[in-house]
Amino acid sequence: MKRTAPLLIVAALCASAALAHTGVQNPAVKARMHGMEDLARATKTLGRIAKGEAAFEPETVAASLDDIKDHAAAIPGLFETPAQDPKSEARGVIWTNWDDFVERSDALVAAAATARVGGPDDLRAALDRIGGACRSCHENYRE
Repeated sequence: MKRTAPLLIVAALCASAALAHTGVQNPAVKARMHGMEDLARATKTLGRIAKGEAAFEPETVAASLDDIKDHAAAIPGLFETPAQDPKSEARGVIWTNWDDFVERSDALVAAAATARVGGPDDLRAALDRIGGACRSCHENYRE
């Protein structure tokens, strides 16, 4: 179970992204959701590899980690405008606690950028750190 816990967390974070987009009217909120969906997609790719559902290919792993790093780096820009929408799961505290929000985004960037993945065990450890960074932000800033 210990090995599957990070993978289950990643899967749960990814699963809700697709459902959240239906009916969003605010373009800034929609852009944020698409950015998060892109981040989730890269994380899901790594999750499938870690679970053995896809082959471990170093190029795919590296590309997915780069995608996570790049999308995480873009998060503050996506949330810079305090836009809301009834479908948004973003809490207003993002904009009143901006520095902490950005630090959590930076932690996700660092988790992806510093991951050294030579095999599936390394990947699981990297996903644990990435999932922890995602969870840390979601617990505080997402409904």
